Amino acid sequence: MGSFLKLYLSDGKEDESKRLVGGATTFWSRDERRRLDVHPKPGRVLIFQHRGLYHSGDQVLQGVKYTMRSDILYKPETQGK
Repeated sequence: MGSFLKLYLSDGKEDESKRLVGGATTFWSRDERRRLDVHPKPGRVLIFQHRGLYHSGDQVLQGVKYTMRSDILYKPETQGK
């Protein structure tokens, strides 16, 4: 089994000319009528199971979006071991 980890590293707020606009991670309902936007913020961590979850990365309109991503792999332990 596995999950996805995304760590947001920048938002450009320290320099207005580099301020990040756009770049949210969007989660969609199966019928694509509802959405949840997670906006980049330094230090914010997003963890979710990759399988069966519709998501997309919105376009960065201004600035640079720095992130770190990793996969978390795990398996359930069998009782009695």
